Amino acid sequence: MKFNAVILAGGRLGEYAQKGHAPFRGRPLMANAISAVRELGPSQIVVAAAPHPHFAMNANECYVPPSPKNGAWLSAYTALNQLNDSPDPVLLVTGDLPFVTGVHLIPLMEAACHRPDFLHYGL
Repeated sequence: MKFNAVILAGGRLGEYAQKGHAPFRGRPLMANAISAVRELGPSQIVVAAAPHPHFAMNANECYVPPSPKNGAWLSAYTALNQLNDSPDPVLLVTGDLPFVTGVHLIPLMEAACHRPDFLHYGL
């Protein structure tokens, strides 16, 4: 199934300007969510966070700046607009899931496939 993914990783956490940049097991916290989504093979991944200097993105992935003043809703809206009006469904994942893997996300995608009204968003 073709789909796109948006990862919200722009929240604040103590001394770190971005929660997704906080280290977890030697990698940025958001790297775990990105890796889990990559396991599912999305067409595009948009990460709502400032770029991390030590975490490489693939050609079908991009960052959009988060909106700290307006919260996650504006970050999600901005990220969805980066998908260039793709008709494919969107998987929305938070970037602070340190133990999530693709195996955890598969049931969510399968459940969504049985409920087509969950697969589409309107802006």
